Amino acid sequence: MMVVERSSGKIWDDHIQNFPQFLHSNDLVIFNNSRVIPARLYGVNFKGKQREFLLLKDLGNDVWECLVSKSSQVNQGDAFIFPAGLKATIENTHDETRQVKFHYHGNFLECLEKIGHMPLPPYIKREDEVSDRGRYQTIFAEHHGSAASPTAGLHFTADMMKSLASKASVGFVTLHVGIGTFFPIRTKHIENHRMHGEFYHMPRTTFDQINLTRKKGGKIIAVGTTTVRVLESADEKEKTGTGCTKKYIQPPYQFRCVDQLLTNFHQPCSTLLVMVSALMGLDLVKKSYQRAIEKKYRLFSYGDCMLIL
Repeated sequence: MMVVERSSGKIWDDHIQNFPQFLHSNDLVIFNNSRVIPARLYGVNFKGKQREFLLLKDLGNDVWECLVSKSSQVNQGDAFIFPAGLKATIENTHDETRQVKFHYHGNFLECLEKIGHMPLPPYIKREDEVSDRGRYQTIFAEHHGSAASPTAGLHFTADMMKSLASKASVGFVTLHVGIGTFFPIRTKHIENHRMHGEFYHMPRTTFDQINLTRKKGGKIIAVGTTTVRVLESADEKEKTGTGCTKKYIQPPYQFRCVDQLLTNFHQPCSTLLVMVSALMGLDLVKKSYQRAIEKKYRLFSYGDCMLIL
């Protein structure tokens, strides 16, 4: 774990097991408890052509927003068959995604558990393995719906959570990770990037914890950029419950809720890296990432983390 102190610009190397030592009794640590589903499916059309489907968002009535391989060749009305008797029809097309109606006699999520693959990032150049069913899931994952893991939470074990709870308060929010999180910035200027919406839930209990933490003068520490998006979106609207956030945090940005962040090292041209830049400044980002390269930190989803104080 790299530690970056924004007030002084100091950077040093530590270990994730020592994370609780940076906390105080009035602080609140908040996690994203979304659960990754086996969101990658392989279907065949009537011509025998196989396509990969990545389920992004449940639109209701067994309709999902999906990324489909070779999408330019996939049109409205096209039909596909999958293992276990699953079928699908393309209902609508968009620039990057397709709305897909799935047909299955039974529970769809149970079907995914049988035939779906864990949606490992494309830079992991291997097929998913049985071990990824556990490794690519946080220990507190609860609500099904993510097409990628909220990876900052992967660093926490049951023992660490006990140690953490003895030092500070712990809260949870939900954001189902989808295209809004991992779609790269392709515009020349970052401010022209268009965010896609993602489902989130702010529980009343967590909302009350935040208000109590503020009253006591404690800090709010977000674990992961997806947690930040929930907290900043809900705080902006000053309400609890569910919603769809298209929150795009870019410099300059005044954080309303989050004081500190534990996050992994992110890919270039990502909205996640832009968010980190808004929190700690571009110069400090460059300095910390250069140190990460020199010190051979592991980057991205299964990599190491950074604590931004």
